[in-house]
Amino acid sequence: MAKKSKHATVHIVAAAIFALIAIAHIIRIVSNTQVVFGNWSIAMWPSWVAVAIAAGMAIWLRATAD
Repeated sequence: MAKKSKHATVHIVAAAIFALIAIAHIIRIVSNTQVVFGNWSIAMWPSWVAVAIAAGMAIWLRATAD
């Protein structure tokens, strides 16, 4: 097994973090959980955008880790 560089390790850790963020937003969408800050209620559409961005970043970082 070849030794991985520090950059590869950082990419894998960052990919895992982005994957967790995507999963958290998917759970919010599926469970229909409302997020409220003071008098502001956050709509669901930002979670769809966040899933696309976070999942894309996780896939890209994992692919570039090798």
